[in-house]
Amino acid sequence: MKDKVLVLGPFPPPIHGQSLATQNLRAQLARAGYGLDTVDLSDGGLRKLFAHGAALLRILKHQDHCYISLNSNSGMWLSACLAFAARLRGRRLWMHHHSYAHLNRSLLAARFLTALAGKRAVHIVLGHRMDSDLHTMFPGVRTSMVLNNAGLVDIPYTPRTERRSELTLGFLGNITVEKGITAAIDTVVTCATKMNIRFVVGGPAQTREAEAEIHRVRTILGGKFDYRGRLDHREKEAFFRDIDILLFPSFYKNEASPLVIFEALSAGVPVVATERGCICEDVGRLGGRVIRQEFALNAISAISELSEDILSSSKNARRQFELKLAEHFQQFEEFAESLDVRGPRRR
Repeated sequence: MKDKVLVLGPFPPPIHGQSLATQNLRAQLARAGYGLDTVDLSDGGLRKLFAHGAALLRILKHQDHCYISLNSNSGMWLSACLAFAARLRGRRLWMHHHSYAHLNRSLLAARFLTALAGKRAVHIVLGHRMDSDLHTMFPGVRTSMVLNNAGLVDIPYTPRTERRSELTLGFLGNITVEKGITAAIDTVVTCATKMNIRFVVGGPAQTREAEAEIHRVRTILGGKFDYRGRLDHREKEAFFRDIDILLFPSFYKNEASPLVIFEALSAGVPVVATERGCICEDVGRLGGRVIRQEFALNAISAISELSEDILSSSKNARRQFELKLAEHFQQFEEFAESLDVRGPRRR
């Protein structure tokens, strides 16, 4: 039997990128033959505090490795306490970063976290840009490795053989202005004056502003607009089958490596997205286009380019996913190997 790994982090439910990442990593470690002990840190409020207390006790009793899926923003104070306890007990420590907030601006909790974790802690990030930004923001970090999110999605791919009579653009996610619904609608409305399009939106409207935006686009596009609300897994698969291009104009401050982009690429749907976090390397050269400024203005030319040969664009998107998936499995092997090395390599 290999060493035991204490896995601390959120698990589904609820389902989101970080909880899926923790669940997936635990499953991969189990398949690799590691013994596992876990504490679910997904609860909120007082229950979150109690869960971290239970995690702290487990660290004090645990013998081998400790993996922490880090909280974001003020929750990093709790993660810092766990990391410091692991360091004091001489545990080998891996910390997984899922948010870009502490890399976009300096956060006191993040500075305490990296200091308390110590120089032997291994920091896991979601992309090479995130890795570079981590070392720029926190020069004391010595050891890091990349593990992208491509291995977390399972949207099936059906090769496209026919071009639709009308180009179908899509938007999927928790619908807020910050996540890009206004920019997506402005883009679609402008596109509708130049080409024959439909617009499909999936996900719950989170605010009154978002509900107003849904009403606005329904009024403008009429029967060319299809709002599907919250989607389960099968409905999500149908969503990606029904669209040609996914719009992802997010300005969310924590955006790092959104799963919806890998879901689209997995289904062979090219993506037009804003440049946030690791999105540029996730989309890559084949997966679509990344817009660096004035999304609604510049996305139109990107949509036009991708739609000229949408069947090739779809194949390229799937190819980008396959490249990132192969990269993910290679990166996981490097992570697993680091568990078996008593003195992890320093950067």
